[in-house]
Amino acid sequence: MRVCSIPGCEKRHFGRGLCSMHYAREQRGYKGRGPRLGRRVSRKEVADFVAQALSYAGTECLLWPFGKGGMGYGSGVHKGRAATMHRAICELAHGAAPSNKHHAAHACGTRLCVAPQHLRWATAAENQADRLLHGTDTRGEKHGMAKLTEQDVLAIRAQSWRSGNALAAEYGVGKSTISQIRHRRFWAWLED
Repeated sequence: MRVCSIPGCEKRHFGRGLCSMHYAREQRGYKGRGPRLGRRVSRKEVADFVAQALSYAGTECLLWPFGKGGMGYGSGVHKGRAATMHRAICELAHGAAPSNKHHAAHACGTRLCVAPQHLRWATAAENQADRLLHGTDTRGEKHGMAKLTEQDVLAIRAQSWRSGNALAAEYGVGKSTISQIRHRRFWAWLED
């Protein structure tokens, strides 16, 4: 019988070399536990890594090695509160955010990166522009719920003479979606 790869754990294998408990912990970036460590990470380990990150002078990404949150960003404790660590390190390296509307933006596009030279304060619009440059945006076909392709949208716009009901039935979307596409409210960034 195959067992969990975490040292000392003899439970039956579930997936990716882990038992169901350790697999679930790894999937959700279990609070304070590093990937595949199966143990609580000490505050000293975190503090040592943050100090290392603040003095990091390399050009490559420096990835957060401990837990991560639901959105894929490194998570930990900063000033006694749960925080995303890229934001905490941006604050420590570059000072407080200019306003509460500023985001800690990644120049590299890697969510787990905490290298201070890759982080900067940016507005939501600047952060979104960065996502387009990095290719990490989720608009159009990249969106997990997308039913249409770029070619479908261009074909819908080209068939302005057909009724919205007919196009909706053909493409498996609602009539309002067809209208929104034709009026450039959906897929507005896509040029004809």
